[in-house]
Amino acid sequence: LDNGGIKASRVVTREGRDVLEIKNLAVASAYQKQGYGRIMIDFILDKFAGEYTVLQAGTGDSPVTIGFYEKCGFKRTHKIKNFFLDNYDKPIFDGGVQLTDMIYLRKAFPLRIMKIWEFQDMIRDAAGWFSGKWNIPQKAYMESMKSYEEGNISSPRWYVVLNSHGDIIAGAGVIDNDFHERTDLTPNICALFVEKEYRNIGIATNLLDFIRKDLGRIGCEKIYLVTDHREFYEKCGWEFFGMVRDSDGNSVRMYIADTLK
Repeated sequence: LDNGGIKASRVVTREGRDVLEIKNLAVASAYQKQGYGRIMIDFILDKFAGEYTVLQAGTGDSPVTIGFYEKCGFKRTHKIKNFFLDNYDKPIFDGGVQLTDMIYLRKAFPLRIMKIWEFQDMIRDAAGWFSGKWNIPQKAYMESMKSYEEGNISSPRWYVVLNSHGDIIAGAGVIDNDFHERTDLTPNICALFVEKEYRNIGIATNLLDFIRKDLGRIGCEKIYLVTDHREFYEKCGWEFFGMVRDSDGNSVRMYIADTLK
């Protein structure tokens, strides 16, 4: 980053099929805490958007450095214990803290969220993907996807997220009722799923917010879902509505959220 002289630099490498890793991100000491590190992160996300799906950073277990990445939207995914003890002859310090473990954090590049009703040629593949995740016949998903009607707020709406290679890595649907007794509480988000290697980097949260905005755009005010994943949805701003019974007679938790404008 050259702004009247070099302020920051970075090295990135390709790690895996669609993962880009920041190997070194450095800001000149005189210009630290002035936003140059975040500017560099935003530059990387913009420059390589569409080429990669995940931006990864590995760093020592320093609260200062980890805090920087978390403020930039990265989430911790895993660590290599004793990395700095096993791979360096001398102790390594950062901000006065001796580094021990290598901490990996990840952030998703801007997502490619597809509205299935706008891409009819994707229906078969999308239905097959959902079927493989939830053990419901592909035909049932195809029928639901094909029944979309423009302007009908009760019409099923299906969404998928693609990686940089065009593979489906996440998806969710919106239907009238997700197999529970409260048919008056509609519409419902259903079938939310993220492939394992793409979890914990904000994809599910971004997809949920995208759907809430999409429904808000057509005049829907509230949306519901049934789930056992209490902590995740509450972190995403969903509120516990009450207990309902599913089609098998089991008691399940229902959540509610406002749509977004």
